[in-house]
Formats: sequence, C-alpha cells, structure tokens
Amino acid sequence: MRLLTRRDLSCILTSIQQLHACDQPDAFAFEVLAMLLRLVPAKGASFNRLEMQSVGLLCQQYPNRTLEPLTEESRKSFLQFQDQHPFVSLYRRTGGFRTVRTSDLMSQREFERLAIYNEYYRRFDSRFQIEFTLPAPRDVCFAIALNRADRDFSERDRAVLELLRPHVAAGHQTMRMQLEFKALEQCADPARGVVLVSATGRVRHLTSTAVCLLEKYFGKGIDGHLPEEISRWLGHRERLLASEGCLRERVGPLVTERGSHRLEVQARCEGNGQMLLLRESNAPPSPSRLTELGLTPRQAQVLYWIAQAKTNSEIGTILGASHHTIHQHVNAILTKLGVENRAAAMLRAIEVLGMPERSHVAGS
Repeated sequence: MRLLTRRDLSCILTSIQQLHACDQPDAFAFEVLAMLLRLVPAKGASFNRLEMQSVGLLCQQYPNRTLEPLTEESRKSFLQFQDQHPFVSLYRRTGGFRTVRTSDLMSQREFERLAIYNEYYRRFDSRFQIEFTLPAPRDVCFAIALNRADRDFSERDRAVLELLRPHVAAGHQTMRMQLEFKALEQCADPARGVVLVSATGRVRHLTSTAVCLLEKYFGKGIDGHLPEEISRWLGHRERLLASEGCLRERVGPLVTERGSHRLEVQARCEGNGQMLLLRESNAPPSPSRLTELGLTPRQAQVLYWIAQAKTNSEIGTILGASHHTIHQHVNAILTKLGVENRAAAMLRAIEVLGMPERSHVAGS
C-alpha cells in the first residue's frame, strides 16, 4: 500500500463511487476502461470475452470505443496462437487470476519471440500488457487488459488495478444480470414473472408480473427479500442438489395454490445468483374444494367422481367402498345440496371445480 500516494487513494475512492453509480449496462465496459486509463496511463485498454471452447472473441476497446468481433484475419491469428499467450495459459491452469503483467510470467524477449506477438500484438504496437480476469460462466473468459508500447507497468499500477478489481467484478456481474433480465423481460410471457436473486438471497430485479404474483400468493410486498416460503424452498433445493447422487431433474418446483389458481416457482443458476421463473395457471380440480358445499371429505370425493360421470359401481371401485355405501353417500349429498338428482349435483360440482360440463350423467 506504500506504493500509493494519498492522491492515488483519493482518486481510487472517487472511481469506486462512480463505478457503483453506473446504471447503464450497455455503457459499463467503456466507463470502466476510461476510469482505468485515468488512473493507470496506457496506450489503450480492452474488455475481452474469449470463448475457450470455440472461436469467439469479442473486444470492447478504449479510447476508440469499438464493439465488434475481430476481423477475420486478426481472429485467425489470435485463435491460432492463443495458447502461446501467457495470460491464456495461466487462465487455463487456474480458471482466473488477479492482476498480472506479461513480464511476471516471462521475459520481454521471450514474449516478443512468440508467434502470437509477431502475428497479432505487434501490429497494434502492444509490447507490454497487464490484465486481470472477472468471474464468468464455464468455458468463458472475461478479462480486462491494458497495453503500452514504451514501458512496462509498475508495481504502483498493479496495486491500483488490484484495489479496483473486486469492484469492477461486482459491477460487471450486476450489469450482466441486468442485460439478461432486460432481454428476458422483452420476450417474456406476460403470464410469467422473473426474479433475479443474488448469492446472498436478496432480490436484485423482478418484473412487474413477478411483483403481482408474489403479492397475490404470499400476501406481502417485496422489500429486497424473498417470501419466507420461497427462501425455505431454495435452501432445501440447494441441500438436495449438494447431496451425493441427487439429479437436478429430481428437484421439483415450488407449487402453491390460491383458490382456483396455482403458482409454480422454478429456479435455475444464473451467474453467482439464481433466476426464479414464476408461472400462474388454473389449479387442477381437487375433491377437497367441494367441502365448500358443506360436505364431508368422503362425500366430497364421491361428488367429485359424480362430476366425472362415474357410476356408483365405478366410484365404489375407485374409493374401495361397497355399492350400498356409495348409494348412501349420494343420498346424503343430494340432501345437503338441496337438489333432486345426480344431474343437478353434477352441475353444482362443476361450478365449484371450474370443470367443463359433461354431455351426459352416469346413473347408479
């Protein structure tokens, strides 16, 4: 820390505040690169995304503010020799690294002898580089690099970048989630809500549909925290997934019902957090809902199967009861409902269950 002056520290604190105040995902990369170049003078800086298992390389460069794939010639040159680059080799070994200079990994003479330097970096007059990586999905490398032509980066430069690195990483993760969330919201089914949850369980973003569904089924507004029932389910889900031999497909969604509707909540990993997908649908007919008519649970079951156009004999087989017992239940149902026959009872049941009307009524 002695490498940094009070002025350095003051500029770093100001930059961190500006970084956390950035709320434009599309401009985030350029804002970061401009900030870094103010603190660490260099010829240029780039925000790079490298697909480790394919041929994709995307660079956002500053100060010329370009966002485009490399030209075919440059792409071929880089991808042909990428494994020679000390940073790429280090990433493949470690999966990520803190602030590192090329001169930390090999001598300048060794670097300039490499084909990747002569076929790629030399044309940009990029002799000296310093770089750090950011958390990324598997098989993807996010890295920020600064380059110079005249002199190597100092320990002071490394110290500045290392102080800023965790804040850039956190901001980058937030911006990625916002961009993905925006894309989801634009193409989302209006009946489906989307909630982005951080690794600590806090609600980062949610659609207006999600707000309505959470309030409808859990009875309270969202103050940055998930409803307790969802939090418990997520905890249970994580424990199941962490257990040996548990397949992801076996971890079912959270389902809760309100009246004639049901809400299904599914979760999937998204970066360091999770994405919750909320979908509302009509609840399947349940015999228990017929107790609203003043019936006992057993009578409700009998009436449910009457609504399915089953005969007394069929109902007896389904419920494991005799024909005589079912006949007594039917008589009790007609009396409680104040109707004269099975057809009228069926109509009452269909009305409560929200089922389509049957074209015929089965007899006894």
